[in-house]
Amino acid sequence: MVIALVAVVTLVPESRGARRGRLDIFGMVLFGVGLAGLVYGFAEAGTRGWASAVVIAALAAGTLLLSAFTIWQRPRTPGAVATPASTRAREPLVDAGLFRIPEYVWGAVLAFLCSLAMIGVLFTLPQYFQAVLGVDAIGSGLRLLPLLGGLALGAIGAEPLAKAIGAKATIVGGFTVMGAGLMLGSGTSMSSGLGFLSVWTSITGTGIGIVIATATAAALGRISVDRAGAASALIQALQDAGSPFGAAVLGTAALAGYRAHLDTSGLTPAQAGVARGGVFDGTALADQVRSPALLAGVRSAFVDGVDTALLVCGGIAFAGALLALLLFPRRATIAVPEAATTDSDTNSDADADAVELPAAMASPAPLLVSRQSGVNLPGGDTMIETARGDALVEGSE
Repeated sequence: MVIALVAVVTLVPESRGARRGRLDIFGMVLFGVGLAGLVYGFAEAGTRGWASAVVIAALAAGTLLLSAFTIWQRPRTPGAVATPASTRAREPLVDAGLFRIPEYVWGAVLAFLCSLAMIGVLFTLPQYFQAVLGVDAIGSGLRLLPLLGGLALGAIGAEPLAKAIGAKATIVGGFTVMGAGLMLGSGTSMSSGLGFLSVWTSITGTGIGIVIATATAAALGRISVDRAGAASALIQALQDAGSPFGAAVLGTAALAGYRAHLDTSGLTPAQAGVARGGVFDGTALADQVRSPALLAGVRSAFVDGVDTALLVCGGIAFAGALLALLLFPRRATIAVPEAATTDSDTNSDADADAVELPAAMASPAPLLVSRQSGVNLPGGDTMIETARGDALVEGSE
């Protein structure tokens, strides 16, 4: 952690807008509490049921607060007289103009979906390692190395792949690889070995790396330098929101699969209730009553629950591939030119676009641009600059 902080301070260039705004505390509270309500509702649905008054109230409250946040972020009507009630529009927490850029909108959505599916793997596998395989936290971390290795490989290879086939095809392919790995992993059984685990997690990680790197960079391809920080922060917030949502939704799916396959015959109602609480409750009960058969049944049922969660993750990945195929702009391409501008207007396709890779994209993600930039060369021809320099893009129609 200390090394990372020092590296950020010393190596990451500063990027800020010409005008510093005030912190929108009220907007932050609306968004944070609303998101917490939705996450809590999804998480409790797995134990209380969707018809529970607590679940319904949490989901309704979260939806209401997030709707209020959307209204609060609406810009003030141009020319209107400023009032205390309208000061909110002067410094919005979210730049609404970003959502008029298709590459940004769909890049952010696809990155969110990828994070949502990824958390399903990171949420279920450590439990599988510890409760089923009986390894400790260090052993669990070591078994995740193939996933991390595939993620790094995918992120590194995303740039040359996008140059060769385009950003759209790269994202579709990344989601497809990710979905294939997850579907393969959904066949995990009690007899599955470390080799099988390494194969499907490395495939999944490769797809995740390709999608996250490409979608995130493509979303920022048309954002000017003075707006890049806010745009990148919003994408990061959406990706972070995918983690609690993924844990809640996919945890519910895993628990439902576990309960559906758990055999509680021979247990008292109280013991059955404890066993149905989760794999760790079930294994603790099996150790308490000294029942190897119950322990084996709990572990087998949890493997089935993990398979259910991975199937849902795979479905999310293939849904992402379909969305990218149908809705992500085909003109998105990759270019890393030498020239740079700092033009601040990105709302019109006729204006020049400039982007500096923000600090939030500390991963080895390529810079993807939503369109090819015509650059007049001394010979009079127009080509796409591909020289490596500062991560800035200048485009003109």
